Amino acid sequence: MVMMQAPDLPAEAWRAAGALLAGQSVSGVIGDAPQVARFMDAVQWPGSLLMDTDEPGYSLHLSDLVVPPSAEEADLRPLSDMDIALAEAWRHDYVVELGMVAPHQARAQAVHDVAHYRARGTHRVLYVDGRPVATTGFNSIAGDAVQIGGVWTPPALRGKGYARAAVALHLQEARAAGVKRAILFAASPIAARAYEAIGFRRCFDFGWRLYADPIEVPT
Repeated sequence: MVMMQAPDLPAEAWRAAGALLAGQSVSGVIGDAPQVARFMDAVQWPGSLLMDTDEPGYSLHLSDLVVPPSAEEADLRPLSDMDIALAEAWRHDYVVELGMVAPHQARAQAVHDVAHYRARGTHRVLYVDGRPVATTGFNSIAGDAVQIGGVWTPPALRGKGYARAAVALHLQEARAAGVKRAILFAASPIAARAYEAIGFRRCFDFGWRLYADPIEVPT
């Protein structure tokens, strides 16, 4: 995966950067949306894109976290407490819904992700009345900041505030451990409203260019 981190770089420099990857296998280009767009225009790599979108990015200083009342009746547990077959089924539906991988790759990706998250202890499941209703997690942890990902509620359980409760409780837990800031990307207007309700504010756009199958960067 190629991640952009060079604001205001000119097109010729992006082309030179792309040339450094010649012969490498690349599954996608992600990062600051304007940089992603300029890089893709500059390198003109071949390949069919599975995901070609920009998502609003949000930030929150955890001193401003708002824990919704619905969280008071919920219980947040480690992903490792959840039945593994159900966890893999939920993750499969998540990656398919978001278009993160081709459908034929979804099962393998789900199995890999669940094993990875359970081993790292980074993801949580929200329970209400003893049943799982939503997931959330930290995709990245850097110093006193976290990047949230894996927020998902099965379609039949949506509209009840479960996702925002899950995220808020996980961040409350992280704040107690010294985390001060969180960022995330909103995949839909509904998700954006949920995050704004617990204190997140939009501050950037994140670009996703994911290939249907990894490409070999041309020389």
